[in-house]
Amino acid sequence: MRVRGKARSLLSLRPKTVWKFLNDSKAPLWPKLALVAAVAYLILPVDFIPEIPLLFVGLLDDLGLMGIAIAWLAQQVASYEHEEENRALPVATKSEANVTDVEAEIATPTK
Repeated sequence: MRVRGKARSLLSLRPKTVWKFLNDSKAPLWPKLALVAAVAYLILPVDFIPEIPLLFVGLLDDLGLMGIAIAWLAQQVASYEHEEENRALPVATKSEANVTDVEAEIATPTK
């Protein structure tokens, strides 16, 4: 099942593709760093809004930051997956392209 467009989330991506993206040196570095920073922000005791006095409000900034990081990572992984699929497609050579052009000209009726 393929989901295209903005509805695509990290959960709909294949874990193998996400893992490949995270380990590929050619993939963009910023989404990887954003995910690491979001996880560090979630784990570390430093917060914009502390959890102790405002328990539920304090958790919202953590969840919001993780949501933004995961959404951006999902977008980048989807783009990466699309590029990988395009790289796997065979590229037509010039001679094949010329044959196709000639066949198209022959197939069109002339007056």
